[in-house]
Amino acid sequence: MVYKWYTVVYNASFVVGLIGYCIILLVFFGIASMFSAGPGLMQAGILFLSYGLYFGMAVTIGYYSKEGFPQKHLNSAICAVCGQSTSHQLGSFTDQQQATFADDRIHQLACKHVFHEKCIRGWCLIGKKDICPYCKEKVDLKQFKKNPWDTQQQLYLNLLDGVRYLVVWQPIIFAVVQLAYYILGLN
Repeated sequence: MVYKWYTVVYNASFVVGLIGYCIILLVFFGIASMFSAGPGLMQAGILFLSYGLYFGMAVTIGYYSKEGFPQKHLNSAICAVCGQSTSHQLGSFTDQQQATFADDRIHQLACKHVFHEKCIRGWCLIGKKDICPYCKEKVDLKQFKKNPWDTQQQLYLNLLDGVRYLVVWQPIIFAVVQLAYYILGLN
């Protein structure tokens, strides 16, 4: 459920943010005026972009503390991401009565912590964290990229990061260009 929730939030925020950024670009380049768009188009673009960036921020989850090792003790039969039981053998399916997913496999990291496969995939791929949610040991992400669409999803994550950096640096670049125009006396 956690991985599915992150995937839905990620995809929705990516689309909303991209739509907002495209609307802003259309207004900046004057293309929107060719379609006789209303004066509120820029505000709508900023609103879409703001919601996309707001909901696109990764939520920090798991049992951990900023000081390093966790203060709580995690039972070895509990997934640190979703809190559900993982009391079955590795690679096996969990009981369908208490399963979070229909094909809920158990996955053990190198640090010996056990998680549901989709929970740890959501933590590593969607949450962009390459550490164990419990002990902060480095996780090898290659074991999660066995499907062809996982590399494409990583491409989308990098593209979303690029759009976020562009949004952050764009006002600074505009200010520097405007200052250069002002100093050089250009119109």
